[in-house]
Order: sequence, then C-alpha cells, then structure tokens
Amino acid sequence: MKINSLYINPSDNVAMVTIELAAGQKACFRDGDGEASVTLKGDVPIYHKFCIKDIAKGEHVIKYGESLGIALSDISVGDYVHTHNLQSERENID
Repeated sequence: MKINSLYINPSDNVAMVTIELAAGQKACFRDGDGEASVTLKGDVPIYHKFCIKDIAKGEHVIKYGESLGIALSDISVGDYVHTHNLQSERENID
C-alpha cells in the first residue's frame, strides 16, 4: 500500500492527503504500527482533509489532536472535510 495521506493522533477523526486524490481512490495512511485506508467519496485537493471516523453534526473535527471546529452536518468516513461541512472555531474568536 502506497502511503498518500497523513494521520497523526489517535484522537483525530480526519486525515490529510499528501497528493491530490479523486473520488473512488483510496487514501492510505499509517495507523500505529500498521496501515489503513479509506475510499474517498469526493475529490480531495492536496493537503486537504477527509473523514476517517464518522462525525455527527455538532461534534468537534479533530486534526493533530486539536479541534479545528464543529461539524455543520453529519460527516461520513471518506467524505471531504472543508468549509462546506466545518465551521472553524477561529471565526468565533473576538
């Protein structure tokens, strides 16, 4: 399996592609001592995120062990994660 994605922290529910991937392709990443893969449901531009664990609407989206924001809708494994389904927490800082 050729690694083409980055997954850092066990609490992460998203990972990042290191090359542009299209819908139907597998995003492959290291998971502990092993490897895992997810079939993408949409195109994911290079360095963007995709879901690796189902995220319910209102739950935190976690990358590198930190919350990036709140899911605006239910997000399923393989979904592209970006501003259409994620509200950044930075937007709520005064």
